[in-house]
Amino acid sequence: MVAVVLVLAGAIGAAPAAAKPTLIRAFGKLGTGAGRFHDPIGIAVGSGGHLYVADAMNNRVEEFTSGGVFVRTWGFGVQNGSAAFQICTSSCRKGILGAGNGQFDFPWGIAVNRAGHVFVTDSSNNRVEEFTAGGAFVEAFGTFGSGAGQFFNPLGITFAPDGDLSIVDNGNQRIDKFTPQRAFIRAWGWGVADGGHRLETCTATCQTGLTGKGNGEFDGPDSIVTNSAGRVFVTDNGNNRVEKFGGAGAFIARWGSRLLSNPFGIIVDTDGRIEVADTDHDRIAQFTAAGAFVTRWGAAALSLPSGLAALPDDRLVVTDDGHNQVVKYAQTG
Repeated sequence: MVAVVLVLAGAIGAAPAAAKPTLIRAFGKLGTGAGRFHDPIGIAVGSGGHLYVADAMNNRVEEFTSGGVFVRTWGFGVQNGSAAFQICTSSCRKGILGAGNGQFDFPWGIAVNRAGHVFVTDSSNNRVEEFTAGGAFVEAFGTFGSGAGQFFNPLGITFAPDGDLSIVDNGNQRIDKFTPQRAFIRAWGWGVADGGHRLETCTATCQTGLTGKGNGEFDGPDSIVTNSAGRVFVTDNGNNRVEKFGGAGAFIARWGSRLLSNPFGIIVDTDGRIEVADTDHDRIAQFTAAGAFVTRWGAAALSLPSGLAALPDDRLVVTDDGHNQVVKYAQTG
């Protein structure tokens, strides 16, 4: 039996007002060259504040300094169009889609572990790929399916403080959790163990979760983040809400259904608040970690915001998919 601590159908009552982040700059535009994008989705922060962006339709990962200066990109054929894994630092090309080592077919989520390695959900290949901070391929794990450790369209990815990683298994309507060594731990979602109409956890024999609106149930989960206390936050896209869980999958809360439309990216900012890409409203919605609505921001500059990341210097970055750019903000409250 999973304990329900708190249920919130929409945003809960008043939280302390916070100043809205202020725009600093934007970088990137539509294209295939160095520093250009075609559907930038996931974004993560690595060593020295470097930014890693999943450039989904260009089938590559791009790296920038914290100030937005292009460093490199990697994927198949990005240097000269050859059918091989390449790293490019100038005069770059669109990546060739496919399933080779280091190759992508619509990269989506991206996260950096404590060693600085970059993990990318290669969504249409139903796997996760690992790279060094400089882009060298390390390994890939995962295959298509609904069993333990298998994926069907993996999207968001996050690391917990203890190094475990959790992945949004979108097509399987569940969250999959692994050790830092990529060993499967558990999955959670409705019916994932035996098909029951309830929130379940499976550790060995798993199956596709049920779709719906129940507590801990998903309808197209998208992005995920873990805070310093090990709490897990998931954007439940089809239900227009955020769901909050304990690190082992126990349901805690849900909120946002009266405020959000097609939420995608989610992060914990440097003040511990939850920032959500309210994609169809072209803005970011900010909540406390308990789900109280704080403010909305970004609508003047954003079109279809998708991913977010927090820099250690109290800056926030957003992948602005509709404009094919990354937008940087300063937190002011």
